[in-house]
Amino acid sequence: MTSESIDTARVREYLLGLQRRIVAELERLDGRPFEEDRWDKPADSALAGSGITRILEQGQLFERAGVGFSQVAGTKLPASASASRPHLAGRGFEVMGVSLVLHPRNPYVPTVHMNVRFLRCARHPCGGPLVVWRWDGPDPVITGSRRMPATSTRAAATRWPHSAPTCTRASSAGATSTSS
Repeated sequence: MTSESIDTARVREYLLGLQRRIVAELERLDGRPFEEDRWDKPADSALAGSGITRILEQGQLFERAGVGFSQVAGTKLPASASASRPHLAGRGFEVMGVSLVLHPRNPYVPTVHMNVRFLRCARHPCGGPLVVWRWDGPDPVITGSRRMPATSTRAAATRWPHSAPTCTRASSAGATSTSS
């Protein structure tokens, strides 16, 4: 499969389905429904696109939980996105993904933050490859946990920070980049 043969409409449907499945399972576990907020950014704004934010507050299991879908496009990647990849500077882009943030009520259960992303950069006006990047695992830069409470055991307090990187390393095997 080449990056030009990727059907972004199918990627969008997959990600929307992923959001629906995650929300349905969290609602089943918590016993309370999520609220939905749909948003749009006009075509003439710096980032044009749309999204669906699903939020649960003061649930039985979760103090706060959010599962968002967004799809935006721009005419030029932000400088921060191309700082370490100068060959991408000045390219248009399309990005979509699902973001998950869960704050459980139980202080012994870590906070969860996960992203599934799809990024497609346009060909550079002067030529060069079309770049497609997807990453389908917990974000190793952001994933973390709230501090373990003072009442937790020493073993529990030391186990999580050491096991979390192992989990993210195993998940990062899903990271791929395609150029054509």
